[in-house]
Amino acid sequence: MIEEEVMKELKTQATNMSEGELKKKINEIRSIITSKEKQLRSYFDEMKIHRRTIDELKSKRDELNSKASELFENGNELRDKRDEINSKISSLKEEKNKLIDKIKSISDKISTFRSVRDKYNNISGGKLGTLS
Repeated sequence: MIEEEVMKELKTQATNMSEGELKKKINEIRSIITSKEKQLRSYFDEMKIHRRTIDELKSKRDELNSKASELFENGNELRDKRDEINSKISSLKEEKNKLIDKIKSISDKISTFRSVRDKYNNISGGKLGTLS
């Protein structure tokens, strides 16, 4: 609709112009059109560059996301192994503590037996060196 009005206005202007003025006006319009086309071309070229950049960034993002998921899975596996090792360490510590308690008990018994032996040696009047 606006184009039709512009065309009507240009036609009425053209009827009032001489041939030289008409050529000059046509050349002005051509130069405007040419500059607008160049501007459009530069915009499209710029859009192509940005599309390429976007595609490169998307592929990098996808690559990093896949690496992150692999590392996440690897981290889960390592965490599970760590938990398993920690439980083994815990059970070994419990076993060690039981053995330490047993050794302490045996050591206490040995100490008690030594004191009893020394008591009997004193009662018998013998020397420790002659009995052994």
